[in-house]
Amino acid sequence: MPRRIIFAAVLVLPLLFTGCSDNPPAAAGNDTLQPTARVNRSRPLATATAPSDLVRNALAVPTGDLSTSSVLVEKFGPGEARLNRPYDYRIRVTNLTDTPLAGVVVRERIPENFSVSKSEPAAKEESGWLMHSVGDLPARGAKTIDVTGVAKAEGTVDTCIAVDYKPTLCAVTQVVNPIIQLTKEAPADVDLCEGIRYRYVKAKYDRELGLVKITVHASTDENWPLTVTRELDDLILRLRTNETELGTWVFATAGDPEAVLAQEHRLLQDDSWPGNEIRHYYKRVLKRLDVTSRSLIALIEPGSCFAGMLLELALACDRQYILDGPPIDDEDSDERASIRLSPANFGPFPMGNGITRLQSRFYGEDVGRHPHRRNGIAAG
Repeated sequence: MPRRIIFAAVLVLPLLFTGCSDNPPAAAGNDTLQPTARVNRSRPLATATAPSDLVRNALAVPTGDLSTSSVLVEKFGPGEARLNRPYDYRIRVTNLTDTPLAGVVVRERIPENFSVSKSEPAAKEESGWLMHSVGDLPARGAKTIDVTGVAKAEGTVDTCIAVDYKPTLCAVTQVVNPIIQLTKEAPADVDLCEGIRYRYVKAKYDRELGLVKITVHASTDENWPLTVTRELDDLILRLRTNETELGTWVFATAGDPEAVLAQEHRLLQDDSWPGNEIRHYYKRVLKRLDVTSRSLIALIEPGSCFAGMLLELALACDRQYILDGPPIDDEDSDERASIRLSPANFGPFPMGNGITRLQSRFYGEDVGRHPHRRNGIAAG
């Protein structure tokens, strides 16, 4: 519904019908409403001031307060009108808001002793009101209406102004053009009896034991999160469909845990459309593991990088085995197996039941309040 507010200030013009004077009339006492700063001080309001020989009447619509109103309407004109002589005045309409106003119409009630001869833009008369169609007002914008009329009888000219407008809700949506280049790499020769090799994921079959060892390698490449997710997804589907005799899946990782955590941090902080899609994609891949009807084992050894988002692979397994001691092939090494918890283990990649894998493992305990808790799941 259009908002309609009648200008409460009535301009009273004395009509002079004898003599002339070179002295300007005294300033009217109703030029007292001064514009004040809007709430949005970073975009100051451009308001007009009346010259010394003009009277200014103003009203903030609809509340009367500039800080809480939508429209400021002002009328500038000489303090006196001469009988049967042209009288010029101006109406200024200002949008006080940060959104456009549509269908703004200034309605002016003209008394019988005053006739309008010209207005710019042109106006039309309806039921005793002169209709000035302003149209749309841009945010913080203003438009003026110039009117010329003639006083036909002595006395006073009493005019009133009303403003109609339609508030407009505007929303800003960012338009992006995401460009993702997908590449699929594979060795020139593949022996499907021995396993499958991707760029970051390697699967080696042991048909005699009925198992497959899956190794995920860390990388600092910026495309690693998407690439490793696609490779895991493809491998899981291939094994579930084509390798039904391989009933045990052994997961291992290799690389720098810090590289995994850096990749995870960048992915979780990425609010773009591709970043959001990659997070959901990785979450779906983990859910595939949760419901895979195979025996899943995580093998955590020195040199592993079960940290953050890759630790979720181990938590999705039925069992996790961690080597207590140095590497088997280097008894003198000081390197030890470990895992690293991160924000990725506390919410971004929930299971199908809506809770995290840590919460499922320690069901009934308040895991979320102990982000560094490692009881039962880590060794140093």
